[in-house]
Amino acid sequence: MAGKRTSAIDGFIKKAKKWNEEMSLLRDILLEADLTETAKWMHPCYMYEESNMIIIQDFKDYCALMFIKGVLMEDPHQLLHPVGQSASSRQLRFTDVKTIEEQKDIINLYIQEAVRVEKSGEKVPETTLDSLDFPQELLDKFEEDPDYEEAFNKLTQGRQKAYVFHFNKAKKSETRVSRIEKALPDIQKGLGPNGR
Repeated sequence: MAGKRTSAIDGFIKKAKKWNEEMSLLRDILLEADLTETAKWMHPCYMYEESNMIIIQDFKDYCALMFIKGVLMEDPHQLLHPVGQSASSRQLRFTDVKTIEEQKDIINLYIQEAVRVEKSGEKVPETTLDSLDFPQELLDKFEEDPDYEEAFNKLTQGRQKAYVFHFNKAKKSETRVSRIEKALPDIQKGLGPNGR
């Protein structure tokens, strides 16, 4: 039995500047899996029973299925990508209809895996500051500038985590150093890396 379509998602896909056909096809696959369609965070969201499970996302370079508890899922084809500053979400990414059509069985496998995780009741472990991998460049900055460390420690834990993820996303040490320097004004104002 297929899930029911909602008009809010019709509008979202129609208004999207890009990936309309790809997102429409992903939507069909999700509805065929008998998930409940709703709109959350201004995006199409698919629920298993009462739990938000998968979100269709559109970006400049790709569209994606984001699995909210993706970190708990098996990834037999090594297709799941980490998502920005989220420790728990993972994405299947697509750039054309042909790939989605060719990978339909694999997509369904990942949807079934997300349902399995949901049914299991398994929870995503909370990321604590102790478990975060602070970049050496940030530790060096704390050593060199105690005021920076004091301002950083006054941030909420969520903002501290967001900064650590933001700094660690830079592959080169000089980029991490640059990000750490540029972040100082916002850190002093108690803001996160997104200026909020």
